[in-house]
Amino acid sequence: MPIIQLSLFEEKTSKDSRNSTRKCKKPTNSYISTRVTVYRITDIKTDRSYIGVSMEPEVRFAIHKKGFLSNKEMNDLMSSRPEDAVYQIIEEFDDPYYRVNGKKSRAIRIEAFLIQYYNTIENGMNTALIFHHDYSDTTFWKEVLTPKMYENYIMADKSLLNQRSLKYYSNKQTQRQNKKPNYKEVKIWIVDYLKEIESKEIKVGVLAEKIGKIDRHNLFKLMNREDYGAVSFKKLFHFIRELEDYIGIPHREFPNLFE
Repeated sequence: MPIIQLSLFEEKTSKDSRNSTRKCKKPTNSYISTRVTVYRITDIKTDRSYIGVSMEPEVRFAIHKKGFLSNKEMNDLMSSRPEDAVYQIIEEFDDPYYRVNGKKSRAIRIEAFLIQYYNTIENGMNTALIFHHDYSDTTFWKEVLTPKMYENYIMADKSLLNQRSLKYYSNKQTQRQNKKPNYKEVKIWIVDYLKEIESKEIKVGVLAEKIGKIDRHNLFKLMNREDYGAVSFKKLFHFIRELEDYIGIPHREFPNLFE
């Protein structure tokens, strides 16, 4: 994975109360990565599959195993028959625009193609399609797909891909607009992530007040799973991004609110 690692801190000078010059360390975001993985999870007993993309596939798979998504079929598989779930990395590729639902994201387009290619909505565990482009446009798909995927695309029935894509894109987009986001499931993930950071001797509570403007008492109730409504999702999202930048670690991918 092509990660550019810079110094975790950049030095600057400041003056203390005695007017003597000393060096301070200012945390900086120190990782730049554009590598994305597309993966497939297959139930070997039913031969039904799920296609997904992630910059952290191992973390994403752990989210699946913990049942943090609202995909009932996937959650049932992971909770009752995890030994029947086969995890496969299909391919890795670069995507500088990657983010969930990003209009310019190559990953979202590749995911959409593979969902149609493997037919994982009608005969699989995917429940949503968030991108469509005419599959007869070979110029477009040659630029998007990897060479191996493009070979599969050339051999595929383009009219069938278009038929599936148009059917599920329109239907799922309507359902998605009417669907409420799963804030609680994502907050469970957030608590686990903050506890992981805290285990590295990072004072999450102190930094929540300092850079996140979050009341420490409310964060305590959230972290102890007493009240998931103690801190808003919006505040938590911005705090985590500021915290990652402050301590110099890469941004971790959030679970999809609508899955």
